[in-house]
This record gives sequence, C-alpha cells and structure tokens, in this order.
Amino acid sequence: MPALEYHCYECIKELGEPFEYVHKWLDEFMNDPKYKTRHRFLRHHRKGIEEVRKMWGDRAARAAEIHIRKDLESDGWSSIHIPYDEKEFKEQGLW
Repeated sequence: MPALEYHCYECIKELGEPFEYVHKWLDEFMNDPKYKTRHRFLRHHRKGIEEVRKMWGDRAARAAEIHIRKDLESDGWSSIHIPYDEKEFKEQGLW
C-alpha cells in the first residue's frame, strides 16, 4: 500500500502541491484495528471524492481521486471506474 509520502509525491508531480490533509482524511481509519487495510471502503469511492470537494474544493478532490486510483491499483484493481459508494466498493470485490 502506498505510504503518505508517496501519495504526497504523486500529487506534487501532477498538481504542484502535496495535499497531505486529503490523504490523511482518506486514510483516517487505516490504523483502526477494526478496519486496517479494509478501511478503504469507507472513503475510497466517488462519494468520498465529493466529500473532499465539499470540504476543500476541486483541486483537493482531484488529489483524492489520484490517491484512490493509486491505492486500488496497488491492490491489483485495473478498472477505470471508481466505485460510487461503500456498497459498490464491496460489490466490485474490492473489500
């Protein structure tokens, strides 16, 4: 799984700034023993991106999308479709 530094680096390359706060928000539940690497279903979807957009704007939403794509790709996911919500995330077998 890509680390915070990797996500920041990818955003610097593409957007010119790290958006560390976005990555921390997306991965907030990563260290919760209840979820661990399965935390992604909570925010790694289109609804999560829209939450970021509401909180921090369009560029932050793009950073969230970059983060989500990199995480899902690291799990072997190859679809260009990001799940809409928690339910679709699980239905696509990403859980």
